[in-house]
Order: sequence, then C-alpha cells, then structure tokens
Amino acid sequence: MNLGNGYKPPLCYNTNCPGYVHTNPFVALGAPYEQISQTDGPQHSETLGVTQDPRSGDWLFLWEEGDIPVGYFPKHLFPILGNGPATRIEWGGETYNPLHNLPMPPMGSGHFPRDGPGKFSYVSRIRVVDANRQLIDAPLDLETIADLPQCYGIEDPRVNYGGASW
Repeated sequence: MNLGNGYKPPLCYNTNCPGYVHTNPFVALGAPYEQISQTDGPQHSETLGVTQDPRSGDWLFLWEEGDIPVGYFPKHLFPILGNGPATRIEWGGETYNPLHNLPMPPMGSGHFPRDGPGKFSYVSRIRVVDANRQLIDAPLDLETIADLPQCYGIEDPRVNYGGASW
C-alpha cells in the first residue's frame, strides 16, 4: 500500500506495516486458507473492507461485509487522506518481493475471463462509502488503467488477475 510517499519507506504490504494494530484474536491474518478455489472446481471468496472510523479517524480493516473488525491503521499513517470526503478512489492489485534479486511472486491463476468461469482470479463487487457512511456500488463510468494488460484487466468494475508474474 502506497502511503502517499511515492513508494518510499515506510511501505505497507498486507499487515506488515509499521503501526498496524490487529484487534481480533479470532482472525489469523497471514494464516493459510483452508478452503481455496480450484480451477474448474469449487469457488470460494472473502469480503473485505477498509473504512475510516468517524470517531478516531483511523482506517478500519473489516471482514465479511464489514461486520467483523479485524484491526486498524492509525490515521497518522495516511496524512494525505485527511478526513474525507474523498475526491478520488483507486484500487487494484500488486505483488511485492522485498528481496530485489528474485522475481516478483505471481498474482492470479494465469487465466482471464475469456477462459471461462471458475478459472480466473478477480476482485469484484467494488463499493465505496459515501458521505452519509452508506455503502454504494462503484460508478460504472470509471477511468480504467491497466499498465500490463498481459497480466490483468479491468471490467464491470472488476479487477481481473490473469497473467503470469510481472
């Protein structure tokens, strides 16, 4: 996660972020999933969210439709975000390898939507919180940027992770 500092340290990847506070002992972040999707087999998904706490200004990390708080990122980590409302929202995916002499880890399944359902990895049902703190669907008239279309694409709005590692 870029902290608005041009990808200079400190950087936040997963919960390996200076200042992240894990608050839910029943959610083990970083643990392997017991149920994972299989190509052409059973599909599994998770619903995750990030929203700003109206009282503290901290950024809450939520699981299962925002019903289960997992932890938070203190607001001082993201001074560029202020206290909203936002005028721009971005989302996407990224892999990271702190050992620069190794290739980046792969992201996705190696398949795209054109290969058929049950094959490709994606982020979908992208929604935002409006000024009244209500979840709304992301608008469909979005500017889309896919700088490596051989690796991923955007549609619906949905981010598809298809190709090999970049």
